[in-house]
Amino acid sequence: MEKIRWGILATGWIAEQLAEAINSQPDAVCLAVGSRTQQSADKFGEQWDISRRYPTYEALAADPDVEVIYIATPHNLHYDNMKLCLNAG
Repeated sequence: MEKIRWGILATGWIAEQLAEAINSQPDAVCLAVGSRTQQSADKFGEQWDISRRYPTYEALAADPDVEVIYIATPHNLHYDNMKLCLNAG
């Protein structure tokens, strides 16, 4: 069975909850994380065994192997983050 490849946009508390949930599913994998800095993406990636770590949300959205992106930013930022992801394809 092929796993659903997830990306997580942002690295806060809710992103940690999602990473834990995805990692517990046999049919899903956290493939990538995007953050505002490389340091934050690397720290989150190390903690949750995520191999692709991007220093921008744009770079995450452009990853052609990511099938689903969870937007883990504060609610007031969701609209702009969603547009970014949709425009990236």
